[in-house]
Amino acid sequence: WTTYLLPHPVRGRITSLQDKQTGTIDLGTRHGLRKGMTLTAQSSDTCLFSMVEVVSVAETESVVRCLWQDSFILSNQVVTSKFHEDGRSSNQPSEGTR
Repeated sequence: WTTYLLPHPVRGRITSLQDKQTGTIDLGTRHGLRKGMTLTAQSSDTCLFSMVEVVSVAETESVVRCLWQDSFILSNQVVTSKFHEDGRSSNQPSEGTR
């Protein structure tokens, strides 16, 4: 299980939607993601958040799916390995791309 612990939080965005619960994000194995990891999709202008699971992963992108039946995700929504964002601007790059 320790391989699922990241040395630093990652932060990216949902780049496309397959449906209201499944989308592609701009983070992948290059950023430390693995299939089965859980991330939080958040909207900075509302209290909306969804827990998403990485269902497939490539080098620079991954497909995620909502864990809860009644939740949904939005295009361009922030996705992070932290449960709660610390107030950084939503246009800052992910930790993995610095």
